[in-house]
Amino acid sequence: MTATETLIQNLQESAVEHGTWSVHSDDLSDRYDSVDYYRAVYETAQVSVDSYGPDNVGELLVLIERLTGRDYRPQFREAGLFLSHDDRIELTDRFIRIVQHAVVVHVPEPETFRAMLREFKRYDRAEFVYLDHFFGIDALVSRCADAYLELREAPALRSTVESYLRLLVQRHIVDLHDLAAGLLEILRTVARHEGFLRGSWREDESAGQDDASTGHQTNERRSRAGQIATTEDALRVLEIRTSRPTAHEIRESYRRLMRRYHPDINPAGLERAKIINNAYGLLIARFENCH
Repeated sequence: MTATETLIQNLQESAVEHGTWSVHSDDLSDRYDSVDYYRAVYETAQVSVDSYGPDNVGELLVLIERLTGRDYRPQFREAGLFLSHDDRIELTDRFIRIVQHAVVVHVPEPETFRAMLREFKRYDRAEFVYLDHFFGIDALVSRCADAYLELREAPALRSTVESYLRLLVQRHIVDLHDLAAGLLEILRTVARHEGFLRGSWREDESAGQDDASTGHQTNERRSRAGQIATTEDALRVLEIRTSRPTAHEIRESYRRLMRRYHPDINPAGLERAKIINNAYGLLIARFENCH
């Protein structure tokens, strides 16, 4: 068994036992010839990287390939430590559908939100708590991971999947504020009636402030550029020519575009990917409402 195969086995065992995995640069330098290792570190510009895990497994694979001259992505994927581009697009698709379904079936709670406004006396904080209470990201991530893992018999894969889904949220590739735009308008209407926001969007925008004590920022800081408001807009973004597409047609158009614009494939495609996700979420929601 090679040093890399032993490393993969150890990381897989760690992921199964502890729910995550990591390897420190010192451990890697011990496993490989030290001169070759440090040369590879400099050649791949990874001098400042101290450890590797699910969040930066791609960098680890680049380093190992430089060290060994072999592409170990298939072995890492088989062990549940790596997601291919197609895996990531499939997961992004599933996550959007799960988030959008949670939004569609949610019955707005104006009185609950009104109580939060009166308690916090700030729209941004009340909005954050409301969304966190009814659409907790951890719960949505876990639900998506459960659905995806039913298709793959790889216990170590859970940490990799959950890390990727959280990264989608952190990078705003999948954004609850975009997918729940209709619900947020209801919350803003309640806030206006209570005197916490003024009339227009731009006036509301100036009312929001960063919550310095928690690090959470108001949704009003976000730009509405790329906001998809109508079915026609969404169909145009997804390059669908029929006015009444099937769920299969929507999904295939989404996946085709994401193979071009997903940030993991095209680093310059982040903003376009957000718009595509927004359009896809709107169409999926309206498709579900019609059936």
